[in-house]
Amino acid sequence: MATKTKRQLVLKRVPPGDQWIDVNQTSEVFPSLTDGLEYAFQKSGGKSTEFHLSAFKGEIYSVHEEEVPDAPPPPTPRYSMYGEEVDEQPSMWNEK
Repeated sequence: MATKTKRQLVLKRVPPGDQWIDVNQTSEVFPSLTDGLEYAFQKSGGKSTEFHLSAFKGEIYSVHEEEVPDAPPPPTPRYSMYGEEVDEQPSMWNEK
């Protein structure tokens, strides 16, 4: 089964220095990145454990991986007693 990575912006840097705010709701200004990450972790109920930093933009994203179900197998063709295919198979290229 494949996985898909989802990122959600949670913190943004506020000048001057290393101060951060919650982008999703009004909150206090956190005086350090560590305080901001602790806030984001607690706010998620302990579910957000991985974060990505965009240093140039001054943004912190929480990262979650979700399992993506595999595509269903193609339908099995049916044949007549003469060996001719009865059902027309859908094109995998979605031609119209």
